[in-house]
Amino acid sequence: MLRVPRLLQQFPLCKYGFFLTGLVLGGAGSLVAITPLGRLSGAHLNPAISLGFFTLGGMQLQDLLGYIVAQTAGASLGACAGQVAFGRLASRVRDALNQPGKLVDAHTATAAEAVATFALAAVIFSMVSRRSLARWTPLVVVGVVAIIVWLDGNFSRASLNPARSFGPALITGDWHLFWIYAVGPCSGVRQRLLPTIAVSRTLELSSAMVAVLFTIPPNTAPI
Repeated sequence: MLRVPRLLQQFPLCKYGFFLTGLVLGGAGSLVAITPLGRLSGAHLNPAISLGFFTLGGMQLQDLLGYIVAQTAGASLGACAGQVAFGRLASRVRDALNQPGKLVDAHTATAAEAVATFALAAVIFSMVSRRSLARWTPLVVVGVVAIIVWLDGNFSRASLNPARSFGPALITGDWHLFWIYAVGPCSGVRQRLLPTIAVSRTLELSSAMVAVLFTIPPNTAPI
């Protein structure tokens, strides 16, 4: 009889709890995006995605830092509110603290976060780069997040967002695994953008070389 590796047994083939959780999380984020406040701020709820926009030149450094401060502050306030509102229930789930699943080591969880955020970033940047598709981004993200959380939930718990992990880590004081949820998502976004950056720099270099090769030298006075 074929034996399935213990790690692969974590794959949630028949468990829909994570899928429903992903629908709720994706739906909440998308609802924020279409509110007047979300439209005003650009609905940047994720430091990793904001870092991606900064990397592509779509955001200034001071704006990136401002977003990160706001994102982590909002996550912290939300975690505190959850702790107060849900009391014992919040304590039972460790105030929604992100931790790898059973039998999953830290490096595997980091890789899972990177792959999951890569997929999310691929969808977001592909949608917003096309005017005809940009308005549908919030709707598409709901389904994408649901699928990602369903597939990745038993591995890294599918944070996808350093700020989302920052809030619970702050109120519980448990930071020893927070690096997974900072390094993983940010590296996933970076891996998604590397081809775009490479193509952009290649085009810039090619344009510069063409300009140099085909520049007509100025007329010189006859001797």
